[in-house]
Amino acid sequence: MGSILDFSTKNNHHFRIYITGDTMIFNDIKEIPKRYSEIDLILMHLGGTKVMGIMVTMDGKEGVKMLKIINARKAIPIHYNDYDVFS
Repeated sequence: MGSILDFSTKNNHHFRIYITGDTMIFNDIKEIPKRYSEIDLILMHLGGTKVMGIMVTMDGKEGVKMLKIINARKAIPIHYNDYDVFS
């Protein structure tokens, strides 16, 4: 699950954040920058979690691909060292 958060101030300054949630890159991810242009910040969950040897959340390499697709102005990696299953 990912989320888009839009903020604005009284003087119409807008700030948009995309929170990836625990996900992988799939074709529909390309729709995000089409629907939500000018993303200021992406918070990227980069655990690289594997279940039975299959990666189920993005790792660093997938995160770079995601960043190129979303084209946010800034990125902050999160949720990458919370548990032992993250790499």
